[in-house]
Amino acid sequence: ANQIFCSNLPWSVNGKMLRQAFEVFGEVTDAFVAYHGRSSRGFGYVTFKEPADARGAVEAMNIAGYVHR
Repeated sequence: ANQIFCSNLPWSVNGKMLRQAFEVFGEVTDAFVAYHGRSSRGFGYVTFKEPADARGAVEAMNIAGYVHR
C-alpha cells in the first residue's frame, strides 16, 4: 500500500508540515491532516507515489517518530 496513517500528531501540525516531514522518504502525492472545525484531530494520512517509499517511511517514523521543527 502507498498510503499510511499517521497518529498522535502534535496539534500544531498541518498538511504542509506533514508533507515536508515525509518527503525525505520519497515522492509524496498527498498529505492530509484531519480537522474538526479549526482544530486538528491529531491524525492524518500521507500518500506516496511508490509503495516501497511508504514502507520505508513507516519503518523510519516508527523508530524516530514525528519531529516537530
